[in-house]
Amino acid sequence: MELGVLRRAWPAATAFFAARLGAIAAGTAAGAASSGAPQAMRRFGWLGFVTQAGVSLGLVDEIGARFEWAAPLQSALAASIVLNQLVGPPMLKLALRRSGETDALAERGEPLLGQRLADTATPEVAMAVMASAAAAASEIGSSVAEAYGAALDSYAPRRD
Repeated sequence: MELGVLRRAWPAATAFFAARLGAIAAGTAAGAASSGAPQAMRRFGWLGFVTQAGVSLGLVDEIGARFEWAAPLQSALAASIVLNQLVGPPMLKLALRRSGETDALAERGEPLLGQRLADTATPEVAMAVMASAAAAASEIGSSVAEAYGAALDSYAPRRD
């Protein structure tokens, strides 16, 4: 990726970012409305879906490696992903607070995370479950990246 192109790519990155936020908000609101979800989910649910990275950055790199015309697009997409990473976690926190999800547990004096696992397992079992989940997530991520790479190979070979 050409970092010098990044300065010129910010307008496109901002446009991708805004379009993605709008699509996430509209899709979440429509899905929540059609399923009869509570009003809080309709209004704030989309905020939890903003963060992205991992496989997305790998795909952006693959696009740049396979298509000659992709350098400006590659920089704009990478910058858009960075924007999503910066604003995503605070938006999720805002969504949880505005929907009342954090208040319900806090009022009862219960911990906000790990309640069920802590109640049903010893610390050793809880650590084993979390380690297994982390390993599975890592394996799934690399499998997805390999599948995308194989699909791209069928359309455009790498320009190495």
